[in-house]
Amino acid sequence: MNNEGKKLVGLFVKILSQVQDKWALLSFKDEENNKIWTIFAGGVAPKLRTYYEIEIVPNTTKYKNNFKLVKYVPVSKPHKEVDWEDFLSKNIAGIGKKTAEKIFNAFGIKIWSLLNDVETNKEQLLSVLTETQLNSFIKFYENKNNKENIHSLLDNSHEVVSKAKFFYENNLVELYQKLLAIWEKEPHKDLVEYYTHNNPYILYFKYNFKLEEVDSFALLLNWSITSEQRVKAYIKHIMTELENDNSTIIQIDKLFHNMQQYFDLPFIELEQLIFEQIDNRFLITKDIYGKFYCTLNSTYEKELFIKDKLTELSNSKIYLLNSLDPKQLKNLSSNQQEAYEHFLLNNVSIITGGPGTGKTFLIDKIFQTLKNNKYTNLNDFAILAPTGRAASNVSSKIDGKVKTIHSFLRISSDDDFIPTDIDKEDIKVLIIDEFSMVNLNIFYKLLTVCENLEKIVLIGDVDQLPAIGPGNLLEDLIKSNKFPTTYLKEYFRSDSKTIWEHFNSIKTGKLAQFEQGVVEEYICDKFDFTNSLVDLYCERLKEKDLDDITILCPTYKGEEGLININNKIQEKINPNGQIVYKYKRKNVQVNFKINDKIIQLENRIEEEISNGDFGYIKDIVQLPDKTKIIKVLFKNNDEEKIVDYTETEFNQQIGLGYGVTVHKFQGSEIDEVIFVVHPKHDFMLSKKMLYTATSRPKEKLFIATTNENAYKNIQQKNLINKEMILTNLSSFLKGD
Repeated sequence: MNNEGKKLVGLFVKILSQVQDKWALLSFKDEENNKIWTIFAGGVAPKLRTYYEIEIVPNTTKYKNNFKLVKYVPVSKPHKEVDWEDFLSKNIAGIGKKTAEKIFNAFGIKIWSLLNDVETNKEQLLSVLTETQLNSFIKFYENKNNKENIHSLLDNSHEVVSKAKFFYENNLVELYQKLLAIWEKEPHKDLVEYYTHNNPYILYFKYNFKLEEVDSFALLLNWSITSEQRVKAYIKHIMTELENDNSTIIQIDKLFHNMQQYFDLPFIELEQLIFEQIDNRFLITKDIYGKFYCTLNSTYEKELFIKDKLTELSNSKIYLLNSLDPKQLKNLSSNQQEAYEHFLLNNVSIITGGPGTGKTFLIDKIFQTLKNNKYTNLNDFAILAPTGRAASNVSSKIDGKVKTIHSFLRISSDDDFIPTDIDKEDIKVLIIDEFSMVNLNIFYKLLTVCENLEKIVLIGDVDQLPAIGPGNLLEDLIKSNKFPTTYLKEYFRSDSKTIWEHFNSIKTGKLAQFEQGVVEEYICDKFDFTNSLVDLYCERLKEKDLDDITILCPTYKGEEGLININNKIQEKINPNGQIVYKYKRKNVQVNFKINDKIIQLENRIEEEISNGDFGYIKDIVQLPDKTKIIKVLFKNNDEEKIVDYTETEFNQQIGLGYGVTVHKFQGSEIDEVIFVVHPKHDFMLSKKMLYTATSRPKEKLFIATTNENAYKNIQQKNLINKEMILTNLSSFLKGD
């Protein structure tokens, strides 16, 4: 067989095997020779029963009997076009030849798009059709088989094929599929024509499309590289990325530097483009100690809204609640009593304290108080947390429903839009646990939805890592001195006082000490660090279950990062498990096997599975249509549930979970933690990172490092280096 490419015209008739949106093995029928070809397609699979002109080349020697798809472009069916006038007169009751001609002259194939939304388009349809004729059309089109037949005819018509061809020829198939979803009520709209004359960057701003694919599309439509729409899109994209480091006020030099990656322009021209967006207030600037900073107007407005909302709430007439009976409060410490009184006597109050200082105990007292005042959970009030593990932890201790903020808002990610039918107008009181993990965007959405809020209690640990995303809310609110704040300092857990003393030393700037059997420094072989670390993990598994121990590390990358660590643990403890899925992360092969411990990386609202939840792979099944379903077991307190994943969902949402990042485990607790402190990670190991990691275990903490001085040196470095987070909210609260 030679290596020359072949061009064929025909249609794909069967999917032999597939990982959705990744690859597919398909049967292709060559119309000219009536021959079946086996073809491997990478990425989004072509549609079945749609006519394409394809280009194929022989696959690698490993797969001798199939070909690789190089390109596929839709083409019209190799026979005459549909005579729609004839079709209408033969298939729609009460429609004759003359009426069909009149209808087709008025609407063309757009008639079918109009029928997708009769209520909106009724007046337009009745300008040509009678009420009786319209009802005949509706009755015909509501039939599932008829609708599928229409769509098949349309998909293969010359008019529709020519509109789709642009996307296939320019490798924009995924974008095309998403555009069809947006325009589902007008499925045969000329999208190229529309977006040539209407701003395509709205797809990034309004629909959260990837900017890279939107930009490729726009430039192919001859939108200028210096168009205002493109400049705004890239400013927002870059500023949003920079905000992930918490500061919402960014040095303008950073913006310039990043913009140069996308705009090959002389500096003075780029400067002019950016300053135009300052002039029209898309960007807002600020001078801080002689340095020029900027912030997105949209971010600025969110921070201003939060400041105004909390200030207005705090200054409003006190929303009074009846206290619990003194007998129910006698076991509160003086600090806890103060926090409880702040809750009763203030509309906005804050509670901060480390693990073991009784924050959840206070939440229970607040919960009981609200119930005694005849308030209904999730109707009149809500107790929320940023992660599923934090929510289930509180829920199990107070015997009440606690939701994640995302599930409360019915969104999967911070970027999602709030459903239009959401109704939280009756919510009068919010209690938010682990508030240090809540970023600006999600808190803004929460406050906008709870329009009639009367009281809010923010609970967290101000010494932990700030949220992933913009803002430093808890610290900003506490430092403003605008809202009553209680500092819980007394430690109530008798089983882990040594661990408390260790992380408390980090917080207060003292060198943390070790104690054999509780807080231990484990010196790994510096030449074989990861294997040495994995040996420690496996040794601890002789005493502990997988649910009771974890490795915490600052990063996934590198030899000493979590991808490699998780792979090596899997090799040790699950060498013979059946592989159910594999992918590459950071150019490293990752296999998933039955019985592997995994971590959920995105929220699944319908199943109430949250980002950061842990589970176990239990099975893989193949459906009759060759789709593979991977089954994962999740445990929530005493509850167990099996969740089904398609291969695409699994690829996007699941990672190995023997070890996780410190950020991902924040807000959780576990019996034992092995914390990775490697010199390569020095730049990430801030004081808050050390404090957060070392405060997760309840029984035993191991510091896994390369030598006796490494951990001490990092602590000393953190006494000198102080992280700085700049936010508009902080300035607003100070009155700047």
